[in-house]
Amino acid sequence: MIKISPVKTISAFTALLIIGASQSAHACTPPKSDYKNVSCTAQQGIFIATKDNGSPVALLNSRGQKTLELFGYQAALPAQLRSGLLPVIKNGKVGYINQQGKTVINFQYDRMPTGSWARGVSDDRVITYANGRYVILGSNGRLIRTFDRSVSHISDYANGVATVTQNNQRYQIDKQGNRLSESTPSDPAISANQTAHALNTPTHPPESSVSIQAHISPSNASQGSKIAMSLIKKEQNGKWGFVDEHGNLRILYAFDEVKDYSEGMAAVRQGNYWGFIDEKADLVINFQFHKDGIHADSKVPPFPAQPLQFKNGKAWIGNLGNGFKMCIDQKGMSTNCSPALNPL
Repeated sequence: MIKISPVKTISAFTALLIIGASQSAHACTPPKSDYKNVSCTAQQGIFIATKDNGSPVALLNSRGQKTLELFGYQAALPAQLRSGLLPVIKNGKVGYINQQGKTVINFQYDRMPTGSWARGVSDDRVITYANGRYVILGSNGRLIRTFDRSVSHISDYANGVATVTQNNQRYQIDKQGNRLSESTPSDPAISANQTAHALNTPTHPPESSVSIQAHISPSNASQGSKIAMSLIKKEQNGKWGFVDEHGNLRILYAFDEVKDYSEGMAAVRQGNYWGFIDEKADLVINFQFHKDGIHADSKVPPFPAQPLQFKNGKAWIGNLGNGFKMCIDQKGMSTNCSPALNPL
């Protein structure tokens, strides 16, 4: 039951909208303030003032003082305020702000298909939804994994594990989105770490970087390449993603830098490390190539001419101490950069 002070009124509609079915884990009595509708959040000592229709007005402290104005948002979900992040809606898209009002997770996500329209942080992870796909993010906004549209539900994390429902079957995943149970033979996902080959360049990004399972099979590579070539890189609020020829967002604005697609894959950077994604935004080659490992003026050998672009199945991803280029194939394996050694 929601406790309120005698001078506060909360309509049944407002209480249902902003509190929902979940109950706060702490005893809560909204403070006296100049606001008409004040209710609790999931975080002790933080309260929210709303209009009669439930739209957010401000965050308040335990003394009823405004700490953050929320007039710029269409909706807020105080029942999901966890680890200092509040789900809010702006221009019809879901994003997350901290208690100082800074956008931590950009406004590019859709409402959840079931339950509350957004999830709070659980085990340093946020389950989001975009373009018909479930997406796992770190609480700092980093993209962890994008799932196939056949995934119909992902639970919140508990003790480092979440449950995925896919094609009416359930399995568990770890915090990197890796399936914990043994994959079936038909499962196309393989660990990018299993295909990564040790190179003479920094190959171990920080733990906060992404680890995703994905693979492009030969049977769909040609079709995927055609789709990928129509994708156009675009920047929004300091992050990069890809749109189609009509300007529709196809790959989330989740990267610090991106390269154009080539042969069905695009190089993308998060933090200091580059990796490669396919046209579905699955990480085909793990983030492992340090941004400072490429000497852009290197001309030995002359092929490939452009770094981080696939040509004839090879990409230049770094340089040796003597300046010679290092290359990988489309499986992330080290290979000679010479095109003559890998004819089409």
